[in-house]
Amino acid sequence: MKFDMEVEDILYTMKNKDDSASEPAGEEPPVTEVQQEQQEALAPPKPKLSETEEEPDGLVWLDGPSEETAGEGENKESVAKKIKVNFRANYLPKMKAGVKKLLKKQTLTALGAVLLVIVLVFGGVKLAQVGRTATLKKYAAQYGVEYPDGIRREFYEAYGENPSLAGKLVITDTDTDEAVYSEPENGEALFEKGSSIYEDQHFRAIALTSEQADLERVYATADGYLDASQTLTFRTLFGDEKYKVVAAFYTNTKPEDDNGYVFPYNCYGNFTEDSLFQYQDRIKTRSLYHTGHLIQPEDYCLTVSVDSDLMPDYRFVVVGVRVKHNVKKTTETTVNENIRYPQSYCDAKGIHNIYWMAGHWYPEIYTDEAMTETQQLTIDDFIE
Repeated sequence: MKFDMEVEDILYTMKNKDDSASEPAGEEPPVTEVQQEQQEALAPPKPKLSETEEEPDGLVWLDGPSEETAGEGENKESVAKKIKVNFRANYLPKMKAGVKKLLKKQTLTALGAVLLVIVLVFGGVKLAQVGRTATLKKYAAQYGVEYPDGIRREFYEAYGENPSLAGKLVITDTDTDEAVYSEPENGEALFEKGSSIYEDQHFRAIALTSEQADLERVYATADGYLDASQTLTFRTLFGDEKYKVVAAFYTNTKPEDDNGYVFPYNCYGNFTEDSLFQYQDRIKTRSLYHTGHLIQPEDYCLTVSVDSDLMPDYRFVVVGVRVKHNVKKTTETTVNENIRYPQSYCDAKGIHNIYWMAGHWYPEIYTDEAMTETQQLTIDDFIE
């Protein structure tokens, strides 16, 4: 037992230390109460004396003969052995008990400090909650609106002015920090039709102008994608969401530009399994380059679109998939050699549209939380 041997060596050295070799000590600092307890716990106890015995002066009790008082036939080695055996049998258990008692007392003190910190923290949280409630009531009275539970303090004023506020979109690649509204009043970013932060939706969409976010400049090429942060941050009323960009493509917004079809780039809700795989396949054919990520049933997606100069009434779209932590950047891509462009682009470039016979797909989504009822969406659900 390592602890036992170390204690024994220390005590044995103290027993046999040459007092003449020690230097006279100066004035000792006062002993604190904690130090006194530690000394008492570590010091070996003196043996109890009988009623007729007197306690000798100037001796350190080890309950055995010293080297000077050893009887005939006893050498220093045998005396030391007796001292060690006696120490193990009588004093070491008592010392251990004293140390445990001291540690237990200090542990209880530490636990008390921890409990105090917990009380102070939770008390502070409670006071902060009371303060926020009072502030929120003041804003509710000022603007005459009812605020949703859990709304963050930074959105109190903006929500009071326009309760269709969903949050802010932050894109570091384009220096974008834009408020997002379901019903923008002054040209702000649009939280697209059907998208909601109050429901558990796997698909939501945001539309901006190219002046608010020049996504096309950053993500229209594979090299641009690899150089970018590949990150979108949607700061909703209730918390931050980070998304990794996994695809980028162009789309028309008028049916006449693609044989009566508008791809639902601004889709929303929760897809049925079949619709999810249909969407996955169509994103793959439209993507300008492949990043290696296919949309999975557990993914939460955010599409962000901006107006484009590629063709009149076209939009440039990026698809982001939510991540739990920081985005791990993709370092390799492959260029899509057979991009599915709208018909008007193919006509303008003199390209044969190999997809001109493709069907007009729109997703089927669940309409209840239990995901038992569904609705087949149409073009009318995505365009005005």
